[in-house]
Amino acid sequence: MSAVDEAFDSALASLRERYISAMGGPVVELKKFAVLCEFDEPGAEVTAAIGQLAHRLGGTGETLGFPEISSTAAALERILELGRQSGDAAAAARALARACEAASGSGQDVKTVADSDLPPKIDEIAEDLPPILPNFVAIQADAALTKLLADVCAHRANVTSLAACADAMEFLDHNPADLLLLDLDCPGCAPEGVAALHRKARASDIPIVATASHRRSAAILHALSEGEIECLLKPVEAALLHRKLFETLERRRLTAIVCDDDPLIREFLKPRFEARGFRVVLAKDGDELLELAGQVRPSIIVLDRVMPGMDGLDVLRQLKSKSATHGVPVVLLTSRNQPQEVADGLRSGAAAYLSKPFSPDQVLTKCLEILGLAKTQRA
Repeated sequence: MSAVDEAFDSALASLRERYISAMGGPVVELKKFAVLCEFDEPGAEVTAAIGQLAHRLGGTGETLGFPEISSTAAALERILELGRQSGDAAAAARALARACEAASGSGQDVKTVADSDLPPKIDEIAEDLPPILPNFVAIQADAALTKLLADVCAHRANVTSLAACADAMEFLDHNPADLLLLDLDCPGCAPEGVAALHRKARASDIPIVATASHRRSAAILHALSEGEIECLLKPVEAALLHRKLFETLERRRLTAIVCDDDPLIREFLKPRFEARGFRVVLAKDGDELLELAGQVRPSIIVLDRVMPGMDGLDVLRQLKSKSATHGVPVVLLTSRNQPQEVADGLRSGAAAYLSKPFSPDQVLTKCLEILGLAKTQRA
């Protein structure tokens, strides 16, 4: 297990403990609702609020290791949707309350916390993780450039130095790379090798920065890459090399928008995507997602199917109706996995449909598969 995985699992265990200690709020509300159902017909507003609570618990319980919470929450949500008798709703609410109490390990004296504290945030996970540095592959034979690159990338990137384009081609077959740096003065950077490497890098969306002593070499590179690669003429200053490398990396960096009304789901997915090099933007509802999607140009969107306000399918249809976001793949997350609902999502333009509960790795793997990057991202 990698250091990142160990740190994530440790932080996740801490989150699970905090999640358990925060069960008091749902337990109290569920028991109050059950009593109300036994003595009166609950109003639409109360029923909707409990439905949202059940939906939230159903989506996160099994993910954090509590399948009983997810199954009983799904049963309650379904009963409320069908408008069944109050007695059925009361029994389902009590069953979910018992599952939440059982998860606490005590069955009683569960700590009650404010709604603003539920679910607990996972920001600390990102802080506890060791930094994930980008991987640069450099083809060079210039000692001065090698030292300059080491100084520029210190603590900001991992650098693998190779002798020739052919070595890089073989390296990329088995290892991830976030950026290639080519020294055109290196004997291993013959034009035909550079052209082949550029084709391979372009297929995997790996950016390239080059250096050269002569404008003629830069012009040849410009022609070989159809203007896609910028070449820096030597001598290269450290500040310029640093700016070009990391500006190029940032321009090609994958961006994911995660939209879910449950903050736990948003913050639960964020560190896993960031550990694979994604820039992650979070949205709490459909309106915020539509606004952000027009600003950040996402590579992929993870979207909750059921949210208060604008439904996930309506958001999906709007995304597909706009030229700027029409081609962005969207993965729908939902606790509703009936065949007709899945078909509606796919018909509306979803690239994939994942049912809650899920693991962060399931969502990440599906996104990487859709982007065609499953074999080139860090494991």
